[in-house]
Amino acid sequence: MTSSDKPPVKITPSAFNLPTRAWAKGSIVVGLLILLLPLALTAYVGLYSRYLADDFCTLGSLHQMGFWGSQAYWYTSWSGRYAFTFVVNLLELAGSWVVPVLPLACLVALMAGLGIAFRAWLRPHLEGIASTVGLFLAGLVVFETVAGAPNLYQSLYWQTGAVTYVFPLILAAFYAALLLERERNSLPTLSTLLISGGLMWLAVGFSETVGSLLVAGAAGALVLLVTLLPASPSRMASTRFLLAGLVGGVLGLLLMALAPGNAVRQGLLTPSADVRVFLTETVRNAYIFSVKALRANPARLFLAILAPLGLVGTASALFPRQHAPKMSLPRTAIALVVLPLLAFGLIMACMAPTQLAMSSYPDGRILLSAQFAVAAVMVLWGTILGLLVADLGRRYRPTLTSWGALTSWFLALVLLGWTAVGAIGPLAAPLSDARDFAARWDERADAVAQARQEGTRSLPVASLTHMGGLGEISADPHNWVNQCFAQAYGLDRVIAK
Repeated sequence: MTSSDKPPVKITPSAFNLPTRAWAKGSIVVGLLILLLPLALTAYVGLYSRYLADDFCTLGSLHQMGFWGSQAYWYTSWSGRYAFTFVVNLLELAGSWVVPVLPLACLVALMAGLGIAFRAWLRPHLEGIASTVGLFLAGLVVFETVAGAPNLYQSLYWQTGAVTYVFPLILAAFYAALLLERERNSLPTLSTLLISGGLMWLAVGFSETVGSLLVAGAAGALVLLVTLLPASPSRMASTRFLLAGLVGGVLGLLLMALAPGNAVRQGLLTPSADVRVFLTETVRNAYIFSVKALRANPARLFLAILAPLGLVGTASALFPRQHAPKMSLPRTAIALVVLPLLAFGLIMACMAPTQLAMSSYPDGRILLSAQFAVAAVMVLWGTILGLLVADLGRRYRPTLTSWGALTSWFLALVLLGWTAVGAIGPLAAPLSDARDFAARWDERADAVAQARQEGTRSLPVASLTHMGGLGEISADPHNWVNQCFAQAYGLDRVIAK
């Protein structure tokens, strides 16, 4: 056979115009590794976490009253956060070793729940890569939340803060995953509806703030579902699932609101004056938070949109699924307009409980939930835009759209690297102090254990300075931290030496 007899080499448009699939997968892995670097640093700092302030109170009540007695005590004497008290006592039964690994466990669990949810959502659009893309988007949401948290120490490194504000977000992520992973065209069974309502009921019971956010989020998702999707068995099934969750969430809020302990707690607070002032100040606080978040790091917020846009557009071009659902331009455009309004509404939901109970702007640790809501909605917004651009590109200008998405993804990787490097400094700042605090905390715990073995019931202990901005042992034995510390360690009296 002569050279002229050889069959011509077939050059496909995708092979000629676009990078290979292997290159695309490799770039996503690179992006994921960049995201994991600051998150791994965050978890490493968390290894030096120890019991602080309120942790001694819940531990002391557990030792003094037993597991169920502790539940009843806190519900009737201080707070209706039934899920928080239950879970924190379970963790304390496991032992103090849980505290250092809790930040890592929270980050992994939150990322896993979000990753499953994104994978389920993107699977009808992408062939064989939905899991990888979903994991990157989940990591991006977690990174945006951690890097923008107003008080990361009290929100994540403090056991009470992590259980109160991060645990319900984890449950919410898995709730979204369950909503998207189930069989969409079949009506949910009674057991599925009970799981939906029960999971939301449990998530709401950790905190009034996050509970308000989750109920508002479920209501917003329900409205978007009914108004933007055409009537179908899938919409009917999702509607029933969300309604069950909404009922469970409302019941959870009522159970917290009716707790007898609220009267004790409310006596130390300043409630909002009237409805008009409450609404006005809630809107104002939401606006203040939004402006602060935008000014703090505009590049990071821009990344939350650019990275999903470029990644989903590129993945849709290189890994298209046959018979992928087509995007309705009018409905998608409405969703893109409504989502920022929904984000502001979610921020308001985070502000409302503090304004109602204290007539004030929330503490930094509380605002983790608002930061999470903003990060999730922005990544969602960018993903929807990427799906829309990819869908329009397949219909009209496939090559141009593919290269545009690829360029956006490349720029997003550069911006991601720059942003991640910039976040490392602030995230690593507490490391030296955290190590020193953990070493001194361990010395104090050993000294107290030795004193107890010797039969000592009243002793001076070291008062430790730390980065948490929380209460510590003082010279007054009647100080609440002193009393909680004594209960936690089975002592009669402690004072700062």
